[in-house]
Amino acid sequence: MLQILPGIAALSGFAIYQIGQDISSLIRHRRPRRYAIVAIIAALLLICPFYLEAGDITLKPSQMPQQLQIYQVMQDFYNTYNAVPENCLVFSSTPDIWFEVNRSAAQEGYLFSRNNATITGELRKYKCFVFDYGYWCTVPPQHNGICQAVINSFKTKVLATNATPDGNNVTYYALLNYTP
Repeated sequence: MLQILPGIAALSGFAIYQIGQDISSLIRHRRPRRYAIVAIIAALLLICPFYLEAGDITLKPSQMPQQLQIYQVMQDFYNTYNAVPENCLVFSSTPDIWFEVNRSAAQEGYLFSRNNATITGELRKYKCFVFDYGYWCTVPPQHNGICQAVINSFKTKVLATNATPDGNNVTYYALLNYTP
């Protein structure tokens, strides 16, 4: 809905300016009947668009059809992220959600970056590693790509798991044999 806000704001500005000009003109010419008509029209023009769009603009994320699955996955994340020890580095498709809860995280592609001395130097600062087999691992192309490669390449232990609305599982795996 953000894409409609600049247009609404610009049109509202023009409308308010024009209404002010009209009211000023009517007051100067002392036409009370015409003033009342313009005031009613102005009120309708200002209030109706916002009233008609209010339902779309004020939707809760849980009511947005395009967000339903991700909303549920995020709720599950907030309910279970504490299953991951605080001192672990989490490899995830979405490290930013881990940053929001004050956890160290990295893009899952760094799991296979042993040829980069800078990255491996940073990874060696951690003694505990977790793979977030999250929502993006349940959908193509990552499902059969890097996510499956991680599961096939390392010995894992399930720390927490949740079912997504479409029947897939989102799981946090401790990586037991990973060394950077």
